[in-house]
Amino acid sequence: MILRRSMMREMMRAKRISDKFVERIMLATTAVNDCRYCTWGHTKMALKIGISQEEINSIYKSDFDDIPEEERLGLMFAQNFAETENKPSKETIHSLFQYYGKNKGNDILNYVRMISMGNLAGNTVDAFESRMNGIPSENGSFLIELLFYIFSGGPLLKKFFRD
Repeated sequence: MILRRSMMREMMRAKRISDKFVERIMLATTAVNDCRYCTWGHTKMALKIGISQEEINSIYKSDFDDIPEEERLGLMFAQNFAETENKPSKETIHSLFQYYGKNKGNDILNYVRMISMGNLAGNTVDAFESRMNGIPSENGSFLIELLFYIFSGGPLLKKFFRD
């Protein structure tokens, strides 16, 4: 299923999921995918909306004990989605929809898909830069990394995230 702009607008306009829950989803997914750009950006956004640094650290350690109970399954789903390389089992998806219902379940799934795409983008930019430093990614492709670097704004990311 493709995440269309119209779906994203409707999902964000409906506000079925709180801003804090959205950021927790972003953090839980990024914790698995390990994108430094998304880690930086979503940590900053989470702090801005009132999520404590302690809670952020817990999410990055997959410790959901202090997360509101009604959000835990969503965060575990986000984590599983990333761990299974965007291929959760039918049972996992069924559990998500059974617990949250159709609309909220779809929103969670779509937020997880969005951040997964963002994580992939950031990690592809890093793979290209690593390749240029003589350390190619084991499963990477120079052409795909180069094209993605150029068209995704890789030079801008590099400017903002100098090590």
